[in-house]
Amino acid sequence: MILKILDFGVAKIQDIAPESAISVASRPNNVIGTPIYVAPEQLLGHRADHRADLYVIGMVVFTLLTGKPAFEGDTANELADAILNRPLMKKPTSVASDLPHALDA
Repeated sequence: MILKILDFGVAKIQDIAPESAISVASRPNNVIGTPIYVAPEQLLGHRADHRADLYVIGMVVFTLLTGKPAFEGDTANELADAILNRPLMKKPTSVASDLPHALDA
Protein backbone atom coordinates (compact mmCIF):
# COMPACT_ATOMS: atom_id res chain seq x y z
CA MET A 1 0.00 0.00 0.00
CA ILE A 2 1.20 3.52 -0.81
CA LEU A 3 0.17 6.48 1.33
CA LYS A 4 0.23 9.84 -0.39
CA ILE A 5 -0.73 12.95 1.57
CA LEU A 6 -1.74 15.70 -0.82
CA ASP A 7 -3.19 18.25 1.58
CA PHE A 8 -2.36 17.90 5.24
CA GLY A 9 -3.89 21.26 6.16
CA VAL A 10 -1.10 22.44 8.45
CA ALA A 11 0.99 24.25 5.87
CA LYS A 12 0.99 28.02 6.00
CA ILE A 13 1.29 30.45 3.12
CA GLN A 14 3.93 33.06 3.88
CA ASP A 15 3.50 36.74 3.05
CA ILE A 16 5.65 38.16 0.28
CA ALA A 17 6.25 41.41 2.15
CA PRO A 18 9.47 40.99 4.19
CA GLU A 19 8.26 43.28 6.96
CA SER A 20 5.58 40.79 7.94
CA ALA A 21 6.49 37.51 9.64
CA ILE A 22 2.85 36.49 10.20
CA SER A 23 1.53 33.96 7.74
CA VAL A 24 -1.72 34.52 5.90
CA ALA A 25 -3.19 31.38 7.47
CA SER A 26 -2.56 32.60 11.00
CA ARG A 27 -4.17 36.01 10.58
CA PRO A 28 -7.72 36.55 11.84
CA ASN A 29 -10.51 36.19 9.25
CA ASN A 30 -8.37 34.13 6.83
CA VAL A 31 -9.61 30.58 6.36
CA ILE A 32 -7.24 28.47 4.30
CA GLY A 33 -7.34 24.73 3.89
CA THR A 34 -9.52 21.79 3.02
CA PRO A 35 -12.91 22.52 4.66
CA ILE A 36 -13.20 19.14 6.37
CA TYR A 37 -9.89 19.73 8.18
CA VAL A 38 -10.25 23.42 9.09
CA ALA A 39 -10.08 23.97 12.85
CA PRO A 40 -13.06 25.56 14.63
CA GLU A 41 -11.12 28.69 15.61
CA GLN A 42 -10.23 29.28 11.97
CA LEU A 43 -13.88 28.93 10.95
CA LEU A 44 -14.68 31.63 13.50
CA GLY A 45 -12.03 33.92 12.02
CA HIS A 46 -9.59 33.65 14.92
CA ARG A 47 -5.83 33.44 14.59
CA ALA A 48 -4.57 29.93 13.88
CA ASP A 49 -1.79 28.52 16.06
CA HIS A 50 -0.39 25.14 17.09
CA ARG A 51 -3.81 24.02 18.37
CA ALA A 52 -5.19 24.18 14.83
CA ASP A 53 -2.40 21.83 13.74
CA LEU A 54 -3.30 19.41 16.55
CA TYR A 55 -6.95 19.52 15.48
CA VAL A 56 -5.97 18.72 11.89
CA ILE A 57 -3.83 15.80 12.99
CA GLY A 58 -6.76 14.43 15.01
CA MET A 59 -9.12 14.74 12.06
CA VAL A 60 -6.63 13.06 9.71
CA VAL A 61 -6.02 10.20 12.17
CA PHE A 62 -9.79 9.69 12.62
CA THR A 63 -10.21 9.49 8.85
CA LEU A 64 -7.24 7.15 8.42
CA LEU A 65 -8.53 4.80 11.13
CA THR A 66 -12.17 4.74 10.10
CA GLY A 67 -12.15 5.56 6.40
CA LYS A 68 -14.69 8.32 7.03
CA PRO A 69 -14.39 11.95 8.11
CA ALA A 70 -15.30 12.88 11.68
CA PHE A 71 -17.77 15.53 10.51
CA GLU A 72 -19.96 15.55 7.43
CA GLY A 73 -21.98 18.09 5.49
CA ASP A 74 -23.32 18.37 1.95
CA THR A 75 -22.02 21.94 1.59
CA ALA A 76 -19.14 23.91 3.09
CA ASN A 77 -21.65 25.77 5.29
CA GLU A 78 -23.21 22.53 6.58
CA LEU A 79 -19.76 21.15 7.28
CA ALA A 80 -18.75 24.31 9.15
CA ASP A 81 -21.96 24.09 11.19
CA ALA A 82 -21.21 20.47 12.07
CA ILE A 83 -17.64 21.30 13.15
CA LEU A 84 -18.74 24.29 15.23
CA ASN A 85 -22.02 23.10 16.72
CA ARG A 86 -22.28 19.33 16.77
CA PRO A 87 -20.48 16.69 18.81
CA LEU A 88 -18.11 14.35 17.02
CA MET A 89 -20.04 12.40 14.38
CA LYS A 90 -19.39 8.95 15.83
CA LYS A 91 -17.02 7.01 17.97
CA PRO A 92 -14.29 5.40 15.87
CA THR A 93 -15.45 1.86 16.74
CA SER A 94 -18.98 2.60 15.57
CA VAL A 95 -17.54 3.39 12.14
CA ALA A 96 -14.90 0.64 12.07
CA SER A 97 -15.81 -2.15 14.51
CA ASP A 98 -12.41 -3.84 14.25
CA LEU A 99 -10.66 -0.92 16.01
CA PRO A 100 -9.69 -1.14 19.69
CA HIS A 101 -12.39 0.37 21.93
CA ALA A 102 -9.72 2.41 23.72
CA LEU A 103 -9.73 4.73 20.69
CA ASP A 104 -13.27 5.83 21.56
CA ALA A 105 -11.93 7.64 24.62
